[in-house]
Amino acid sequence: MHDTTQKSKPIYIRNLKKGYKLAFSIWILLAILLFAFTITLSSLSYNKTYTAELNVQSSSKIGSTYFNEAKMHFKSNIFRVQENISTITILDISYKDALSKKDITSLTRHLQYMNFNTPLKLKGNIASITYKVSFLPLYKILALYFIAGLILIFIVSEAAFSFKQKILEFVSSPKFLQVFIISAVIYLIALSALLRGDVYYIDDLGRAIGSGDDWAGFSRYIARDLYAIINGFKGFPYTDISPLPQLFAALILSLSGMLISFIVRKKLDIVGIVATLPLGLSPYFLENLSYKFDAPLMSFSLLLILVPFLFKDNIKLFLYTSVVFLILSLSTYQASNGIYIVFTLLLVLLNYLYKEKSGKENLKFLGFAVLSFIVAMLVYKYAIATPVNGYVSSEAMSVTKILEGGYLKTYLSYVFSDLKGLPFFVFAIIVAILFIITNTLATKRNKALAFLASIVFLVLGLCFFAGAYLVLSKPLFAPRAFIGFGAFVTLVCIGLVYIQNFKWLKYISIVFVALLSYSLIVFANSYGNAITAQQNYMMMRASFVSKDLATLIPREMQPKVGVVLDGGIGYAPVASNFIKRYGGGIAKRLITGVFNQASFAFTKYPLIYQGTNYQDYYSTQCSKENTEAKKTLLLDNAFQSISKSGECYFVDLKPSTWQAQ
Repeated sequence: MHDTTQKSKPIYIRNLKKGYKLAFSIWILLAILLFAFTITLSSLSYNKTYTAELNVQSSSKIGSTYFNEAKMHFKSNIFRVQENISTITILDISYKDALSKKDITSLTRHLQYMNFNTPLKLKGNIASITYKVSFLPLYKILALYFIAGLILIFIVSEAAFSFKQKILEFVSSPKFLQVFIISAVIYLIALSALLRGDVYYIDDLGRAIGSGDDWAGFSRYIARDLYAIINGFKGFPYTDISPLPQLFAALILSLSGMLISFIVRKKLDIVGIVATLPLGLSPYFLENLSYKFDAPLMSFSLLLILVPFLFKDNIKLFLYTSVVFLILSLSTYQASNGIYIVFTLLLVLLNYLYKEKSGKENLKFLGFAVLSFIVAMLVYKYAIATPVNGYVSSEAMSVTKILEGGYLKTYLSYVFSDLKGLPFFVFAIIVAILFIITNTLATKRNKALAFLASIVFLVLGLCFFAGAYLVLSKPLFAPRAFIGFGAFVTLVCIGLVYIQNFKWLKYISIVFVALLSYSLIVFANSYGNAITAQQNYMMMRASFVSKDLATLIPREMQPKVGVVLDGGIGYAPVASNFIKRYGGGIAKRLITGVFNQASFAFTKYPLIYQGTNYQDYYSTQCSKENTEAKKTLLLDNAFQSISKSGECYFVDLKPSTWQAQ
């Protein structure tokens, strides 16, 4: 029976190969035809203008103005706006009769419909519109279907067989279940204070009450669909199901650490797990784990980016899976992309030091990794991602600035200022030194070259942990964007315990890796308690504001007035002590700015959690003429003072008087 199975296996593989090639050829042909059709449409409309008529569909009176809904009627139906297929850019609107542009207020547009306010009631054709058309959305749809087709073909291909075999090899490793349980328990112990605290971290404040967004605006489509599954197959708006998402995150991080250990060391044990704890417990990733809704999604993006390295010895499969899984990871959370670069560098270093591959094979692996990264980035940027230009931007900086190093200096300065007050920082430096010593002594190459190669890896790892963020014109510098740094430290630790030829050096290395990881567990619990204390303090202060406002504003007037929160509450005594003991830096950056930054969009939510319904500082009630006008002081006490100008109330929050000793 065994022999029969073995003989039939090659036939099965050959049949899969034939089916794969046929499906791939058909899919490529269809893709070429569809792209050719889209290119034809684009060329016909390139740099041309078209006209449309604007007709009022309905007009309703609201106060002293009229709210109008109008529809654009296109003269050229081929070159009109179609949802998910094309977009238009309005160049000019020529209003008819006595209507002028100054009569139009609050103009908004969705597809071919426009909404606006006017002082007069309108009907019929009111304007002629000149516009340009773009078929970029159609390109994106075709690219998405093309990638989806490739993934489907992959499922029934020979590659899928190899993929399943490798995954089976991983989960069938000796001690897999034992190591997984131990790893999960360590993560749960480290995160116990955060989980117990039940913290609503920044965006959580909105999402828990059905506000916020579903991540699609930042092109995180996998994140949106994955969370719908986590949330019991219910889409946006979501409900708060914590601590379930963060528990999922802990399990995903456990698997991620095990995967790194398995790929590099080809085995699973406790030493490997301890060495990979910085992956999920670095001070930076603690912010990712603080988000109740985002935590499993950010962790999953990290896991996805590790999968291709299972196939580091099969270069074609490595190339294929790298492109697919990089795109999937980017569509889940973009900040993980730097991990791919640093992991590639470590494998190239180990291949060189211990002659795991020939020089030619090593260069080929590096070349294919670079090619995969570039292709995945280009496909994601031009075929999947929606351009963003707000507090962050998806646009790349100029070539000149990229050649000057981009934002490298800024990221490195954050790392130093953030971590210099933590024991983790000291242990990381010691581990890096031991990494150089170990590689120099244990190498199969020239020791001087091994010494130099180890230093080069550490320098390049520090330079590239932020990945593509280095070259964005407006990147993210929040702690959650530094996912790659925790992965970099993890890879240094796992590289340190990769091969040990000297017992004394082996034990010293394990001790310092363990001390580094333990310091992260302590910091994580300290942070969990500090952020919990800060939230309790913030909600208490929000209740004081709500009570004082209730004495000044009747209940029925709440939706008709605006509230601006100035000043800040400072820090709860526990949070203040946490920041003081860890020298500010990352400890201070992890504590949210809610109720401490007047312009912070999430500052309004603690008042909503008190059951109030005031407008915020973006509202018309708090327009520029009110904010700059003379204010009347209504109330002043130890916690806040409240002033008024028009229909806008200004709450000047006063900080805590406690200062950590």
